Amino acid sequence: MREMELSDISNGKVNKEDFLQKIKEEINNTTEQYVRGGSANSLGFTFAPKNV
Repeated sequence: MREMELSDISNGKVNKEDFLQKIKEEINNTTEQYVRGGSANSLGFTFAPKNV
């Protein structure tokens, strides 16, 4: 994921839709990891449970 630079998107080297799909997949993976007890993904996001 990190090998994709934002500048590559703006100058057309990377398809924006592909990039967005990768982000969606990464978030989905992270959410699944969190549900199973993980706390972070390769992008460095951490998710905390919402107070209900």
